[in-house]
Amino acid sequence: GAATGTTLSLTGALTTSDVLHTAGVTSSAAVTITGTLETSGDATFGGTVTGAGAYVESSDETWKTEVEPVSATESLEAVMALKAVTYRWNDDAPNADKTLRELGFIAQEVRDVLAEPLQSAIVRPVDTEGHIGLTYSKISALLAGALQEQQRMIMELKDTLKLQQQLVDEQQKQMELHEERIRLAKLEKDELRRSIELHREKIDSIEKMHGGHFDFSSRMEKLEKSHEGQLEVIQQLLLDPVSIWTNARSKVGDRRGGDNSGGG
Repeated sequence: GAATGTTLSLTGALTTSDVLHTAGVTSSAAVTITGTLETSGDATFGGTVTGAGAYVESSDETWKTEVEPVSATESLEAVMALKAVTYRWNDDAPNADKTLRELGFIAQEVRDVLAEPLQSAIVRPVDTEGHIGLTYSKISALLAGALQEQQRMIMELKDTLKLQQQLVDEQQKQMELHEERIRLAKLEKDELRRSIELHREKIDSIEKMHGGHFDFSSRMEKLEKSHEGQLEVIQQLLLDPVSIWTNARSKVGDRRGGDNSGGG
């Protein structure tokens, strides 16, 4: 049945499958409860709390009011300000296993880096002497916000990188086109140089055929004057100077012969 009292002291085990109402329980042995344990006050454990089920905190929307979102940026800034440490409990710590090395935060450091309302939500008093503790489960909400902000920053950087890569690719295409133009211009230059050399060789050949007495430049001037306006002759001379020069010489000879006969 039910037991009601202000203080219950046991030297052996306490087993109950019903409801136990008491203002204080002291036991040096195990306390086994097969039903539901409800408390409206605080529960302090100096050892490890082990359970096969889940630890569930009430979070129903219908029980909440004055709901205000915490920005992802604020969450990230808060998480970045936290400094994880390892430590051991000293002799003044109540109900603590002093043989283990723990991992966590220093409550005073967390209090100093968090602004309200985050500070009062995470940093809580643990006794009436001014000692404080942390609600570690609530830090997970900050971690979620921080992760979202980091993911947003990553996506933004990816978009920027993609745009920069597109610019680099476009510049690369322009460089390749420019290099192709340079290559074609060089080919044209080489071709022009070979053409000039070929014509120079033809001119040298003509001068050699005439014992070096053939002045190509003066001949060109005379041909231009005698065939004024006939650019075709000049172009043909550049293409085949030997045959053109032979024909021109023949014509000049014929003209001279006619002058001599007329003078006789």
